[in-house]
Amino acid sequence: MIKGPWMTGEALTQADITVVCFWDFIVKNRQDSALVMNCAQLTALSKRANAMQEFAQTNAAKGSDGAPPDGGPPVTGSAWNEH
Repeated sequence: MIKGPWMTGEALTQADITVVCFWDFIVKNRQDSALVMNCAQLTALSKRANAMQEFAQTNAAKGSDGAPPDGGPPVTGSAWNEH
């Protein structure tokens, strides 16, 4: 399904943004479903995207410095996959 570092090749597209938003929502809100689905490519895509400052700053679970709201250490990669 994924044709390179991003869904359609070398460039980030709306498809990547949409899929990462979907996958992060599923992992956060439907953890049992995410585990059963076992989508390694989507998990990797999410980690790649969430490592970008543009994605990280939009994640409501983290502040702009990458730290969760409870003042814990900054979260790297996908916030939902590491907790």
